[in-house]
Amino acid sequence: MSCLIEELQNKDVISIENGCKIGYVTDVEAEVCSGKISALIVSSVPSGFSIKKPDTFRVCWSDIVVMGDETILVKNISPCAPCKKQNSGFLRLFSK
Repeated sequence: MSCLIEELQNKDVISIENGCKIGYVTDVEAEVCSGKISALIVSSVPSGFSIKKPDTFRVCWSDIVVMGDETILVKNISPCAPCKKQNSGFLRLFSK
């Protein structure tokens, strides 16, 4: 199966542990040498009219259980453990 990053960004990310929607894919993390995607960067779903910035999570590729047409089911992620986003966007791949 192959898909574009643009197609990943349209998918909802859902935890199989509790069935909650974690958020949506906002970016990918790739290994530059191999060209393989190592993780998805997911932003939380904003609640109501909150002015709070959404939390960001790093979902390891190995924690993806199944990827469907509209959703990505993941394991081992807690909405209480946001990752620290270093550089944003595609340029993060080349910052090291």
